Amino acid sequence: MLFFNLFEINKNNKNNRAVQRFIISTILQINKRIKYAMNPVNYIAGDIMKYIEQMKDTEIVWHNSNAKPIIKGNVNLIVYSQNEYGSASYLAGASLVKGTETHIASIYSKLMSVSAIGTIPDPIWHEWRLYQRKVGNDTVLILRISNSFPIEPTLDEGMNRNAWLYTYPTIRDVVLSLKEYGIQEMLFMTTDTLERYSSRTDVLRNGEYIEYEWNSSEMYKIATDAQKKEMEEDIFLVPISWVFAQMFDAFTNGLSKILICQGADCPVDEVSADTMLSRVKEIYGLDYVEQEYIRIRDLLLSAQNLQGMIGEWE
Repeated sequence: MLFFNLFEINKNNKNNRAVQRFIISTILQINKRIKYAMNPVNYIAGDIMKYIEQMKDTEIVWHNSNAKPIIKGNVNLIVYSQNEYGSASYLAGASLVKGTETHIASIYSKLMSVSAIGTIPDPIWHEWRLYQRKVGNDTVLILRISNSFPIEPTLDEGMNRNAWLYTYPTIRDVVLSLKEYGIQEMLFMTTDTLERYSSRTDVLRNGEYIEYEWNSSEMYKIATDAQKKEMEEDIFLVPISWVFAQMFDAFTNGLSKILICQGADCPVDEVSADTMLSRVKEIYGLDYVEQEYIRIRDLLLSAQNLQGMIGEWE
């Protein structure tokens, strides 16, 4: 989680009130900045048109419209999760969003994992967000996933028995809603594999990636020198990525792909983020917003530095 638990801080520092007050004050400032980075647009009160599409287990709120928007030309979809360790996919995906006007829909579901604690006056919006970018006459939709079902980091299948139950319905609804746009290709960007919990190491190295087409019998990794090598090992994926790829393949006629980077063992994985952005540019001609990239990276680094300070005081 990117937000720190104030209750744990209180408990662990109750014998040093000065340190406690400083930590809490600093955390509140960092949390507020990170929440703004994740949710830069608050809803404006007034007569803003919204179209609510109610699916089986999901509600999709389409903004600034009294109906689902009409999207012409070729359409592609990029999907990322903001909660992965190292934040590479979040850093890459969020820096592709250009301006607040690109936010076209908010997605809600009772099956999302949401904290019972709310904050004011800067609430966290517990929603998946859909953005839109134009590239010439083509459109790239960008879906940010948050509040997904928490997974135990283990290869023991008995530890995550409810993952499909809480993951499948929302993904199914979103894919079926977007199906009418005739999406040609879906690319799920992730570093969230379970390799670090297996006996294998260095399946991929920093800067290498796998771009897997769902249901293909072959899988290749691309090294930093652009050489292609066939992979013989299986890659272990968490549900949010493989379920989305499988449902997109099952319910649409588009090409379903997963872009996998290994994920460096560091709090902010810029190498994997840069690899993802480079590949997105090559495939879709989509540039990232450098200023937004730097801003989010610095906020993430500030949060991790603060977490290190807390560890020293505890």
